Amino acid sequence: MDRQPVHASRALCFDVPYTWFGPPRGNDGALVLALHGMGQSPRAMQDMLASVFDLPCGFLFPRAPWPYEIRKPDRMLIGHAWYQFDGDQVALRASMDVAAAHLLGVLDEITVGWRPRKTILLGFSQGGYLAGYMAPTNPGRFAAAACIAGRIKHEFLADASPPARAMPLLQLHGGRDAAVRPETARDAVEKTRALGFSAVSYYEDPGAGHEISANMAQHLRAWLENLL
Repeated sequence: MDRQPVHASRALCFDVPYTWFGPPRGNDGALVLALHGMGQSPRAMQDMLASVFDLPCGFLFPRAPWPYEIRKPDRMLIGHAWYQFDGDQVALRASMDVAAAHLLGVLDEITVGWRPRKTILLGFSQGGYLAGYMAPTNPGRFAAAACIAGRIKHEFLADASPPARAMPLLQLHGGRDAAVRPETARDAVEKTRALGFSAVSYYEDPGAGHEISANMAQHLRAWLENLL
């Protein structure tokens, strides 16, 4: 008997938590949306941003949606990832768009009854890749973005709108980063500028690895203060 397969799918819904802190009382403020790295957690991002946490704005720390298994010599952990990537660039962009739609929904939830003056998106490592893509493709929702220890995904920004091309973008990187080479980040900055993005800045801490070093955090703070 010649049996033909039936291909189908069914949506699976599950809760994805987030933590957020409103702006100081009496300050309508801005909102900083901070994305952790692959396999990390919102708490890890809070710890990395401790030196900017006293700024007069709200902070949103969401958890990435996709479980990510981490095997250690003595135990196993479940971290989380923002998107899935197997080398297929079309599939990567589609996966990023799923995460972006989820994050825009979270923003809609927490801003009911409160409309921040501006929303700034930043991310570390994998979260930085997503931040550098998501903000310019949603210029009506974000005022600026910072990619930390990732790189701006310039390949996906060729069709960006004029408002997006004027958006302040910051690339922070460690000169000894072995996970995302600094020359790769510098090249992405130059190619983003070549696309007409007029407010792209770059800072490199020569002694830092794949991290948010004290110098990088200080530079990030100054950049945020200027935006606020």
